[in-house]
Amino acid sequence: MLAAVSNRVEGLHRSQIGGLALPDELLPGQWRWLTEEDLARIQAS
Repeated sequence: MLAAVSNRVEGLHRSQIGGLALPDELLPGQWRWLTEEDLARIQAS
């Protein structure tokens, strides 16, 4: 899409996938296990 208007993406940050948003305190390179509630949100979206 962006290439069609002569723009290019130099970086991309995904902060949400479906109904699951990453917590603000989770720094780049960090991770955490999904909770049952997280899994339910993903399956519901």
